[in-house]
Amino acid sequence: MIYDEWLKWSKFREPLLKALAQGYGSHTEDDVLVRIAAGDYKLWTWESAALVTYFVDYPRFKALNMFIYGGDLRELASKQAEVEAYAVRSGAKRCLAGGRVGWERIFPDYKKHAVMYYKDI
Repeated sequence: MIYDEWLKWSKFREPLLKALAQGYGSHTEDDVLVRIAAGDYKLWTWESAALVTYFVDYPRFKALNMFIYGGDLRELASKQAEVEAYAVRSGAKRCLAGGRVGWERIFPDYKKHAVMYYKDI
């Protein structure tokens, strides 16, 4: 199974690493791959898009965090219902997605709560 996940990752490695680079240094490629292999993160791949998700357990609800995305944005947008159905089946009450302001095109039915800024100190 680990080899299969690596093959899927490899197909989308370049765009996924580009997305990961926008993550404020929170994860390396190895960090993500270890969590995928352990089953903590889920790697979704389709014909021309990929997504990495994981669950966040808040005190009041469980949420699916759509962590990094790569590939064709139209295909990703067309797969949102599939991802959201998985979240519901898994007991999540919310899906989360972060990213640049332009992601509003991909998630038109999602509410925008804030834009994240950060400073290393």
